[in-house]
Amino acid sequence: SYISLLPPSFFHNNQFHRRKSTMLSSRCLLFLLVPLFFTVNSEADDQLIFRYHKCNNDLGNYTGGSAYQNNLASVLKDIYSNREIDYGFYNFSKGEEEPDIVYAIGFCRGDIHPNDCRDCLKTSAVLLTDRCRIQKEAIGYYDICTLRYSNTSIFGVMDTNTGQYYNIESKTVVDDAFNQTLNGLLDELKSAAAEGDSRKKFDEKNVKVNESNSNNETIYGMVQCTPDLTKSNCTKCLNLAYGDLSRWCPEMKGCLYLGPSCSVRYDIVPFSQSIVTDSPAPQPSPQTSSINSATNTITSTTTTTKGTFYGSYVASNFIFIMREYISCFLIRKEEENKNCCRYRFSNCCSWHSGSWWMYLFWKEKAKSRVYG
Repeated sequence: SYISLLPPSFFHNNQFHRRKSTMLSSRCLLFLLVPLFFTVNSEADDQLIFRYHKCNNDLGNYTGGSAYQNNLASVLKDIYSNREIDYGFYNFSKGEEEPDIVYAIGFCRGDIHPNDCRDCLKTSAVLLTDRCRIQKEAIGYYDICTLRYSNTSIFGVMDTNTGQYYNIESKTVVDDAFNQTLNGLLDELKSAAAEGDSRKKFDEKNVKVNESNSNNETIYGMVQCTPDLTKSNCTKCLNLAYGDLSRWCPEMKGCLYLGPSCSVRYDIVPFSQSIVTDSPAPQPSPQTSSINSATNTITSTTTTTKGTFYGSYVASNFIFIMREYISCFLIRKEEENKNCCRYRFSNCCSWHSGSWWMYLFWKEKAKSRVYG
């Protein structure tokens, strides 16, 4: 929930509720935008979690204004702007001769929308070059993308040296059925991903734990290799990643491995953008049916990937918020306005002689429904 506080000067005269409704509504409208602003920013943070980066000090440094720095800036821009990245992977080099050639790879999770992939790599390019200001080789991991560059060729080379493991689910495994189901799922995913083509080596799947599991759980799994790897190297990379799962995520029901050449994730809650579903919306009241119709039109033409969904989500969220509060602007009462406090939207605002407050739960409720 979000709470927006009016400035102290606004409360100086405790008779502010007696002013003209037009002045009151304009002030309220201004501060209603504050929680919406934080909604947008918090969602952006959810998309991009910078997990890890490494600046390699063993392969030399470059200086400001050098040919290497210019080539690096050019290749990183090309990584996120070239149309090839629409497939989630792009490798590119820039430079005429050693030691000024830069090799770079942009690699996004297989379920990510191209626009989100571009945004992630663009953000990573800025952050990585800021944190590794002189090193000729660096790598950075976000949850949904990996960016790496070097002064030596990294194309088609399997590398597990900078792989990182993360516990992403606090629940521990309590029965053998879960482990057996997980191992079978990971083997299936590995085989399918290794069979991928030169554009994508990726697979995802979810399976229910067998009947002996009393929790009736489903395991969601996803694995991926950079598509420039051969089938055998992809299999080898995933086998190496699997081998350390029990070490770094012992008996955990959720784990994430991010590596320069392959990645693995499993969890007991959905995390893939390609399998996200939404629950039915509540029945509209007669006075708001026209606005509901407009928001339904927005969302019905939108896919459920985070990149394309999010724009319409923010727009419809704003419309829902404003619809509920328009009556608040015009009705000045010292008691809670029941037109603003409806259970089905869980939005509420109250007017008192010396204060004004509001909270928003609709956004959080919708977010949990859409993104798990």
